[in-house]
Amino acid sequence: MVGLRLGSFWKRAVALWIDAAIVLMLMGMCVVAYPVSLIVIANPRIVPALFRAGDLATYSNPLAMEVARLIAQRDPGVTPEAVRVAVRDGDDDALASLVTEELPDIDFDEGGGMWLKVHTTVAADPDATHGAGRGPTMRTLILPVEHWPRLLGFAAFFLAYCTLWPRLLGGRTPGKALLGLRVARLDGQPLTLWDAFTRAGGYGASISMLALGFVEAAWDPNRQTVHDRIAGTVVVIAKPWPPSKVAAADGDTDARPDAKAVREDP
Repeated sequence: MVGLRLGSFWKRAVALWIDAAIVLMLMGMCVVAYPVSLIVIANPRIVPALFRAGDLATYSNPLAMEVARLIAQRDPGVTPEAVRVAVRDGDDDALASLVTEELPDIDFDEGGGMWLKVHTTVAADPDATHGAGRGPTMRTLILPVEHWPRLLGFAAFFLAYCTLWPRLLGGRTPGKALLGLRVARLDGQPLTLWDAFTRAGGYGASISMLALGFVEAAWDPNRQTVHDRIAGTVVVIAKPWPPSKVAAADGDTDARPDAKAVREDP
């Protein structure tokens, strides 16, 4: 490991922010995809309705029809009798006449639960147990608020990201690859999946020190953070990714004669 140039603190900080932004973006995609999948599973006709495929192509607002069908099946208490009958009988013509031309809505309550609603042309039953007073709106809960933390799994998501990418990209996460950095073991051996997992888990120790575990790289002689010490790693300047065929044939060319040495702990 002697002769490899250490990655600067600021480059590492920027790479970490890039990775954090990517994780947040991916988590946001999962947050959207999960409830959408619940809706599609509850009523598979939602998908052809989006494209007006098959027999739904003849209707002006097939999406509202299928959302009304879903709500009638999940929460009949808020469903007008006429809509329930049309859904029960599979009468698409009658159902089409009972929903408005407005698109279905998704909204959130004060607790964060996700609700799916659709407007109808008939009022809710006046004697409905919990649908009275809602007027022409049919509304059902799709994702309760207590499911959100289990869905997001912040720590697990970040742990998986920081474990798999360094293994796949030779010690690099996407952020580190963009900044020309890579994680290397102090003994010079290739980074294993367990090394990457240990280092990713060590982020918890760095965070638990009020994030000072990250800042330690600014003054440490080997620019190691707490999670680097736990995993026995260091961040160094790397070749561009992916490596060229010439560089691969010549071996590792990260070392430079004028490079700052990485001192292995005794």
